[in-house]
Amino acid sequence: FTLNPAIQLTTRGTTDPNVPARATVCTTLAASAAGIAALLFKKYFHGVWDLKEVCNGVLSGLVAISAGCSVVEPEAALLCGVVAAFVFEGATAWFLKHQIDDPLKAAPMHGFCGMWGLLFVGLMAKGQYVDQVFVHEESFHAKVGLLYGGGEQLLVSQFVGMISIAGWTCALMGAFFYVYKRCITCKADIENSLEGNHCHRYAEDFRLSAHVQFSSPQLHEALCALHQKSKTEAKIEQCNPTHARHVNSVM
Repeated sequence: FTLNPAIQLTTRGTTDPNVPARATVCTTLAASAAGIAALLFKKYFHGVWDLKEVCNGVLSGLVAISAGCSVVEPEAALLCGVVAAFVFEGATAWFLKHQIDDPLKAAPMHGFCGMWGLLFVGLMAKGQYVDQVFVHEESFHAKVGLLYGGGEQLLVSQFVGMISIAGWTCALMGAFFYVYKRCITCKADIENSLEGNHCHRYAEDFRLSAHVQFSSPQLHEALCALHQKSKTEAKIEQCNPTHARHVNSVM
């Protein structure tokens, strides 16, 4: 959170106190808006209030606003955060539909929301703020977002940057994981995958501190029971979404 305002002073060379102040406000607003939007999204489409989804929404908003926190207005930051929440939810659903394994939802959050944040600068950057931030870099002066009448030049520049970052990342990590897959298996066996890797790997290796009153086998049983419950809820959701919402609300 503090990275966005702090980086304005350490890398941009600006001495205007309005720049880090604006970055702080916009970062806060985007994260808050994204958290609320994600919570309402979960409630509307799944019928539950989910704290985890709030956390995911907040992080999505933080990622999205990072690119433009110092060059957009606070009202625009709210819009950036709300859209980021929907980008995250949409990307997550797309990954699940195509059976792409991303249990931490890192790609939807840091990848897709980051892309949205880059494009958002090309849409909503305010010329006055750009001049304040890039005070020593004349090539950036008078750069204005598309929706502020600045034309498509900045948006195209942001798009090219987005493609360059994505291409570099995919090429580098694709080569790494190809070699990794050829040398070391990346997947757990089917039995562990169905039951839950934590039941086999983490519960058995975990050592409880002295003040905890139950043993490691009990912890193992509790974790497995929790996993079975989550699998049951997932099956209910798949077969009958309406009934699943009722079960979740009762729980």
